[in-house]
Amino acid sequence: MRPIDPPYNLLTTHDREIVIARTTAACDAQYDVLTFGDAVPEQDRLLVNAIDELLDAATLSDSTRSALGDRYSDAQVIELVLLTGWYRSIATLINAARLPLDPAAPRGAAGSTY
Repeated sequence: MRPIDPPYNLLTTHDREIVIARTTAACDAQYDVLTFGDAVPEQDRLLVNAIDELLDAATLSDSTRSALGDRYSDAQVIELVLLTGWYRSIATLINAARLPLDPAAPRGAAGSTY
């Protein structure tokens, strides 16, 4: 099997961090808490809404899928779906195994937007 050529991550680091933070926070698993402001910035609302739809319904609405298609390539949308599912699985493991937080790990603001 041929190795995957770079770039390995199709989403920007910023977008990946939002997916991870929103997913783990929604699953009540403080795996990777990031510090963000009190309100979701306009440029991040589509991404956050897409993550919420994936977590709530395990799919994307036609309108969200269409809006994502205006901003992201098909490969990036697939990465968004897979990344959300992966971190939901990680959050489930953290919660079910009752893994303790690493006391040395940095913490974001309580009640983070994402």
